[in-house]
Amino acid sequence: MKIDPWPAFDRLVMGETAKLKPSEIKALEAQLAEDKILCMPGFAPVANQLAIGNIDKFHVGDKLSTSTETGLDLDWIIIGKNQDGDNTLTVQTEKAFGKVRYCKPTITHRYGWNHPLHNDMTGYLQTVFAKTFFKQDLECLTNVQKKTRTCDEDGGEIISTTDMFFLLSASEAGFEVDDEYVYDEGSAYQFYADNDDFKRMKVDFNNDRRLWWLRSPYPSYAYHVRLVGTDGSLISLSADLASSAVAPACVIKAKRI
Repeated sequence: MKIDPWPAFDRLVMGETAKLKPSEIKALEAQLAEDKILCMPGFAPVANQLAIGNIDKFHVGDKLSTSTETGLDLDWIIIGKNQDGDNTLTVQTEKAFGKVRYCKPTITHRYGWNHPLHNDMTGYLQTVFAKTFFKQDLECLTNVQKKTRTCDEDGGEIISTTDMFFLLSASEAGFEVDDEYVYDEGSAYQFYADNDDFKRMKVDFNNDRRLWWLRSPYPSYAYHVRLVGTDGSLISLSADLASSAVAPACVIKAKRI
């Protein structure tokens, strides 16, 4: 979230203290402490604000920033409030990055497999990606249960998975459910609820437009997975495609720091 920093500090140093009672100065100093926490990068200060009842400080579309152990700073967009539990914020990376397969080819699936339980993407997000975060930020995230429909070849059943980092489904990214090409795999997040292609368009760290993976299988066959195209539209490509990007999401819970 982009916050005007130090409003309490501005009042304390601009000579206003001479006009204030000691109790009012004390209240301003307390607010300064809160401002410092809120302006710190990372999930931890946000989780602290949720814990003290300040969820209304945050709005869908606001941006947060985290540092990682690799030295890379990631910006996140708040895409949902209280959609994955009470007093939670769901965030997604602002940029799409990397070149990641959804699933490498196998003996039985020569172009990869779009099954929600048998893919390489889950391992990438929960290990490689998660390990780049500082411990204090990971402790402020909660595991979330998500549902994904298998393709028709695999029975068209709903599978539940529980993870800390996850890809959005087509329906969560705001694509209209028609029970033919897009199935209900979770309500649209508030940020995407207006089904605006422009909001779904993402660039990488070089500001080049990128395709980014969804977790939704293409309904008809087992080797295609849904992605968001460079124009924000819904497309599908082979699961073994190694040139597409990811835009992971996660859920910040309330936690005192």
